[in-house]
Amino acid sequence: NKMGQILGGKREDAVMHHYDTPRKSQEELEAIVQEQKDMIKVFLEDILRHNNAIKDMQNKLSQRESVIKDYLDELHVRVEEIAELKAEAVASQTEIHRLAIALEEERESKAIMQSAFEHQLQHSTAELTDLQYRYELLEKTKGMA
Repeated sequence: NKMGQILGGKREDAVMHHYDTPRKSQEELEAIVQEQKDMIKVFLEDILRHNNAIKDMQNKLSQRESVIKDYLDELHVRVEEIAELKAEAVASQTEIHRLAIALEEERESKAIMQSAFEHQLQHSTAELTDLQYRYELLEKTKGMA
């Protein structure tokens, strides 16, 4: 018997010991079985409690994921709003720049017109002075005649 040789004769000792050991009574066996059933029940209750705890954690995680998703959606909306506001600001800056250029051109145009008007006024004043001088000469000439 190879197994017996491998175990060094211990197998035979164990078999002999088994027959030498007095058999347990039916009550003792039932008590052992009941004890094992109670242990299994405790283990099953632990497993159920752990499963419930896991489900509770999963629900909390799911709720947190939902809150995070809501925050991300809100953030996306805000980012879009900011992009729109930036675009409006750029458009406003462009319009302000355009108006500033137009105002500067208007000022330059008015300055040119005012300069031309002043030049015309000086010329007209000179002509008027000349006409007054001639009129006075004419009156003097009439008075002498």
